[in-house]
Amino acid sequence: MTINDVTIQKANSSVDGGAIYSGGSLTLNRVKLLNNISSGQGAGVFLGGNLTIADSTIDGNSAAGCGGVRVGGVLTDTNTIISNNQSGSIGGGGGVNGAVLTNTQFLNNQAAISSGG
Repeated sequence: MTINDVTIQKANSSVDGGAIYSGGSLTLNRVKLLNNISSGQGAGVFLGGNLTIADSTIDGNSAAGCGGVRVGGVLTDTNTIISNNQSGSIGGGGGVNGAVLTNTQFLNNQAAISSGG
């Protein structure tokens, strides 16, 4: 699935995936995921598959684990800012199983235990 030119903000989930939850793979182009909350993992995005992101912003999201994104597969990212996300455990910016990053900025992400980036 591909999502283009969308802003999702202030979404709230009592499980994983505050703004977006999918068991498959996903492409985000020019998407803003802002100030979403998850009681589980990945307040911005929780995916079972691969995530491709371009020209997007993931900012101000908060989760029990992996604040910005939680990706079961590989994160491929170009020109995205992942900032000001918080995790109650590990991975303030997120948690992935592999990453290919081009001009990606991780800024001011925080985790209670480790790996704020």
